[in-house]
Amino acid sequence: MAPAAGCPQPAATAYPGTVPVKRRQPERKPGRLRQRRDRARAAVARRTAVPASVLSAAAILQLAHAGPLPYIGFAAGGLVTFYGRDGIDALRERRSGGKRAERARRKFQGTATAREIRGSLSVRAARRQAKVTRPSLAGTRGLPPAEHGVVLGTGGRPARTLMASHEDFILLYGGPRTGKTAVECGMLADAPGAAVSTSTRVDAFAHTALARAAKGPLWVLNPDGDGDLPTNFLLSPLAGCHIPQIAIESAGYLQHAAPSDKDGRDAHWDQRGAELLRLAMHAAAVAGGDMRHVAEWVRDPASPQFAAALCLPSAAEGWGRKLAMIRDTAGETLDGIIGAAESAISWMDDPFMAAVACPEPGDAEFDAVEFILSGATLYLIAADKPHGSVAPYTAWMTAHIWGTAKRIASRMPGSRLDPPLTMVLDEPAITCPVPVDKWSAEAGGHGITIITGVQSPAQLSARWGENGAKTIRDNATVQLILRGKSDHDEMEKLSAVCGERDTWHHVRGPDGGKTRQPAKERLFPPERIRTLKPWQAIVLHRSTRPLIARLTPVWERPGYQRAPLGPALLAAQQAALAEPQLALEAPRREPIPMPAAPAAPPALEDAEPVTAKETITCLLGSAEPEPARAAATSRSPGWTS
Repeated sequence: MAPAAGCPQPAATAYPGTVPVKRRQPERKPGRLRQRRDRARAAVARRTAVPASVLSAAAILQLAHAGPLPYIGFAAGGLVTFYGRDGIDALRERRSGGKRAERARRKFQGTATAREIRGSLSVRAARRQAKVTRPSLAGTRGLPPAEHGVVLGTGGRPARTLMASHEDFILLYGGPRTGKTAVECGMLADAPGAAVSTSTRVDAFAHTALARAAKGPLWVLNPDGDGDLPTNFLLSPLAGCHIPQIAIESAGYLQHAAPSDKDGRDAHWDQRGAELLRLAMHAAAVAGGDMRHVAEWVRDPASPQFAAALCLPSAAEGWGRKLAMIRDTAGETLDGIIGAAESAISWMDDPFMAAVACPEPGDAEFDAVEFILSGATLYLIAADKPHGSVAPYTAWMTAHIWGTAKRIASRMPGSRLDPPLTMVLDEPAITCPVPVDKWSAEAGGHGITIITGVQSPAQLSARWGENGAKTIRDNATVQLILRGKSDHDEMEKLSAVCGERDTWHHVRGPDGGKTRQPAKERLFPPERIRTLKPWQAIVLHRSTRPLIARLTPVWERPGYQRAPLGPALLAAQQAALAEPQLALEAPRREPIPMPAAPAAPPALEDAEPVTAKETITCLLGSAEPEPARAAATSRSPGWTS
C-alpha cells in the first residue's frame, strides 16, 4: 500500500555487505562555443579527407619506388597546401555568420561611441587640432571652445559638446523653417576672425550684429533695402584688373555666377563670354574707366574707345588682337558671345548697384586686406530675382575676399590665416554661386572655414551640375541632416550613407517553434530622418559613425541680444570710425540723391589719344617688320612669315 501524500518517507536502509548504487547523472549539453568548434573540426575533416588520402597513397608509392629523399619536400609541401587551403576555407565558412564576424562588423555599425566622439568631435579634439589651425593659441588657457573650433551642438551618451575643426567644411541639409539659419547664425556669431555672411533675409544681421560688432566693423550690401539697412561700402570689380591675371580671375567669377547650364550647351558660351568680359574689364582698368564703360563695351565690342584702350602701352600684349578676332566672328556667334557676357553684368542696369560698383574719385572703397586683419563682418543680403539677380556681384565680392585671404595666408606661419576667415554661405546657389566644389577642397589648408546650408541636394545639382554636386558632398567633412525632407530618393541616399546594423527576428517553424533569423536594417531609415524632432540633426563626420545631436539655436546661446534693424547701428559705427564712410540707402525704400548714370560713358580723360593707324597696327599687327624681326629674317634666309 502506497503511503499517503504528504507523509514522511522512511530513510533508505543500507544493509551490511551491500554496495550502494550511484544514480547516473544526465550528460550536460555542450555549450555554443564547443558546438561551434566541433562543427568546424568536422567540416575540416570532411573537406580534407579525400585529398589527404590521395596524397598519402601517392607519397607511399613514390617512397617505395625511388626512395624517400627526392620526394619528401614535394609531399610535405602538397600536404600543407591542400590541408591548409581547405581548412581555412572551412573555418571561414563556419565563422562567416558567427560571433567573431559580428564583433568585426559591430565596429562599423550603429551610432558613434563615446570614444569616437572624444577622438573627433569633442572639445578636446578641437583643441588638439587647434595646434595646427591656430598656432597663436599655444600656451593659452581658459579660452571659450569657439576659439578652437566650430560648436555644432550636444550629443552622445553622456551628452557632451560636439565640435568641428576650423579646417572642416560643414554642409547642412534642411528644408524651409527647420532652423537651418538659426544654427548658421550661431556659428557666425562665434567666428573668432573675419566673417562673410550671405543670405536672402536680414535674419543673420539681426541675430549676430551685436556679437560681431564687438569683434570688428560691420559692412552691409542690401540692394533691396530690407529692414531699412543701408549699404555702407563701395567697391568696383575693376579693382586690380590692370593686372591681366586679376582681370581674368574677376571676369571668370562674374561669368561663373551668371545664370546658365554649366554642364550643357551654355558651357561654350560662358567661356567665350568670359573672354570678352576680361578684355573689357582690363581695358577699362588701364584707361581709367569704370564698370559703366565695361557694360557699354560688352554690348558694343566695335566701340573705337574699346580698341584704343587695349592699344595703350600699359595694356596686356596681344589682347588687342584677341578683341579683333572676336569682332570678326560671324553675326550669330558674336551675338552669342555678347549675350553670355552681358548676362554676367546685367545687374549694372540697376542704378543702385551701378552706384555701388562705380565709386567716384576720392570715395573710400572697401579694403579686403583691412577687412580680414580687423576681424570685420560682411553681410551680403540679396534675394533671388529672375532676370535681375545681383548674384554675379556678390559672388565676385566673396571671391575677391577669398583671393585676398589666400594671399595673406601664404605669408603667415604655416600658410594659414590665424584667426581663420569664416564664410557662412546660406543658400549659395541663390545668393552667392561661387565655385564651392573647388573651394571646399582647399579652404581648410588656407585657414578658411566654409559653412554652407542648402534646402536639398538637388539645389547643388542644379547650380554646379551632377559632378560638382557629388564633389561638394564628398568634400564635406561634417554634414548635418535636419528634419522636414520629403523627397524619398534623396532621403534614401542619405539613409544609405548612415549605414546598416545587424538585427534578428523570430521565424516560426512547421512544428510551431521559434528561431532567430539574422537580418540587417537601416540605422536611420528615411521615415526616421523625415520625423526628427525639432532642433535635432544627424551628424555625419568623415571619421566617425553617425549620431543624433541636439542643435542650439542662436537665441538660446548665453549672452544673445537681437540687434535693432535700421540704420542706427551702422550710423553709430560710422561715427566711431576715424575715416567717414559712405552709406547708401536702397532707392526702393527711400529716394536719395545718387550719381546719375549718363546715357553714354564719360570720356576717358586719362587715356592718351591714339590715331587710327596706331589702332589698326595694334589690332592687326605691324605692317612692316620690326627691327628685331628684320634682323632675324636677314640672318635666317629660310624663314618665312
